[in-house]
Amino acid sequence: MRRMIAAQSYRLIHEKGFWGGLAVTILYALAVLAFSAYAMINNGRSIALDQLYFYGYGLDSFIPVAGLVLAAVISFFVGTEYSSQTLRNALIIGRTRTEIYLSHYAVSLIVALIYQGVYALIVVLVGWPVFGGFHLSGALIGLGTLIGVLALAAYCALFNAVGLLSSSRTVSSIGCLCGVMLTMFLCFFLNTKLQEPEWIEALEMRDGSSQVYTLANPSYLNPSQRRFVQGVIDSLPSGQSLQLSGLNCGHWAVLPPISLIGIVLVQGIGLLLFQRKEIR
Repeated sequence: MRRMIAAQSYRLIHEKGFWGGLAVTILYALAVLAFSAYAMINNGRSIALDQLYFYGYGLDSFIPVAGLVLAAVISFFVGTEYSSQTLRNALIIGRTRTEIYLSHYAVSLIVALIYQGVYALIVVLVGWPVFGGFHLSGALIGLGTLIGVLALAAYCALFNAVGLLSSSRTVSSIGCLCGVMLTMFLCFFLNTKLQEPEWIEALEMRDGSSQVYTLANPSYLNPSQRRFVQGVIDSLPSGQSLQLSGLNCGHWAVLPPISLIGIVLVQGIGLLLFQRKEIR
């Protein structure tokens, strides 16, 4: 399988999509630094390097930038395997479907790590003199990085499965991008529900005078609903990425096991379906 990974890596570095994704990552890192510096200088905002570092996984608790970039690059790269008959030729020369599936996943993960490594390198090297060092402890930075890498690994598992199970590059690319967008909006909506206050104030006019009173918020989720909603957010790579960018540190410890379970499930189901797929 090492030869397959090497061959696919060689083909990848000659793909315009790979370099396009890298260029987007670099521009995104520079834009984050530029806008943050502008906000700090002109608006007097205090910005920590920690936040900029974790913006590599999602922008301001809303846009999972890494997921969108990987969705485009991985689905496009894997999707060309059918049109170029690379998969068929690999089977003819004796490669197993398991080798093909896992080698594609390995290359996808390498791409994700390269992009994230480049982003982190730019932000830390350029941002440290401007914004100062990290405010979070080394343990939290390490835990957050682990969560981010596992979220990227989960993205790669999903995009690799879609790309190899769909014979159409266009369908797989659109499906991956739409999937990330839908989960992004879903996580944003669910997070707003979690932020609802338990009590709200209402204004009532009586005899020409106003009176403020407190009443229960009908939109406030009960404990069982809150656990369910939080579980949905935690189970999605987009949800984990957005929690990282929002620096919601108190909830980070439960995320790595969830990601590992998700990766194993997606890999297992994807590999099982790929074993049965007809390749022409």
